[in-house]
Amino acid sequence: KIVATGRNIREIAMHDRGPHALNALLDVYSGLIATDEDLAPGLLCLFGSRAVDWRVQEAARLLGAKLDRTLMEEPLSLDEMKDIQSVLTQLLPKIELHYHLDGAVRPGSVFEEAKRQGIDLRSISPRLPKNYTPTDAHKLLTMAPDERFEPSRFLEWLTDKFLLPLAVMQDAEGLTRIAFEAVEDAWHDGILHRDIIFAPCLHTAQGLSYDAIIDAVVSGLEQGRYAFGVTTSLRPAIYRNKIMDEGFEDHPLKTVEAIVRAMERYQGHFPFALDIVGAEYIFDAEGNKIEFSPDHPAFQTAFALAAQHNIPQSHHAGEPPHSAPNVWTSVRKFGVGRIGHGIDLVRRGLSPSEIQ
Repeated sequence: KIVATGRNIREIAMHDRGPHALNALLDVYSGLIATDEDLAPGLLCLFGSRAVDWRVQEAARLLGAKLDRTLMEEPLSLDEMKDIQSVLTQLLPKIELHYHLDGAVRPGSVFEEAKRQGIDLRSISPRLPKNYTPTDAHKLLTMAPDERFEPSRFLEWLTDKFLLPLAVMQDAEGLTRIAFEAVEDAWHDGILHRDIIFAPCLHTAQGLSYDAIIDAVVSGLEQGRYAFGVTTSLRPAIYRNKIMDEGFEDHPLKTVEAIVRAMERYQGHFPFALDIVGAEYIFDAEGNKIEFSPDHPAFQTAFALAAQHNIPQSHHAGEPPHSAPNVWTSVRKFGVGRIGHGIDLVRRGLSPSEIQ
């Protein structure tokens, strides 16, 4: 074990309040610091009110409050350890590569945007009570399945989580707000960069063009970057089974064309990529399986245009059972460098080295 004393911490504090400071704090949490009479002033010097980030200050406050008991060799309670662990989890710098914009909207924002836009959320989810409150919306959006949950109702359970937020993401103001909050939430979670996925075809109910939809989201993300220093990238996505809906048969090509235009508008000042999301297969009313593999004819022109313009691609693939071939197709045929999920490879018994 690496042992640091209070004198070591003070020396670090005099020269570096950056990564070394974080490492020293983690050492405190991990019990790698030999506590002695010099520890307290060193800790205060390193993580006192002069700390730049509020999370460091909060960690110092929590650790300082427990320091006397630690020096007296009294063990911390489980709740005290959880408090410290929670703050340290926020402190650790992270990059998030898989974030669905419509799947992580604040419940309060859904309620407030519905009120602003005059939307009755009960028209989308009858499971809300007649005179629903923000608390009701929050419960419906955040409730996890319990032991009584029926797998056959999974789609119903999941639908609320996406359809309610999507209902308030149909105008530019709502899209910009939600994108901004995605950056603010990232900052609170200690995330330095967030890669955001969303399907423009799901945001056209009020007549917004694909260009307007992308611009509204980028506006919120950039406002968030200026406010919080968190960078983002955007992956407008083809929504596989949306090609079954009237009027959306050609949305894969429209999505890629919109990305090409966005890259021209932003001139390299904002990063874009292409993704493909949605069901990899569905069953019709007669029980026939309809597949949406990456080499489905409806996607070929879109993927070709993406390759022509050197648009990076990531694919959601290999998520449901018996879908591993979609991973092979994405990687081998289209040269995709990142796969979302891919868990059917594990179901097939492949080891990490074999998957690699």
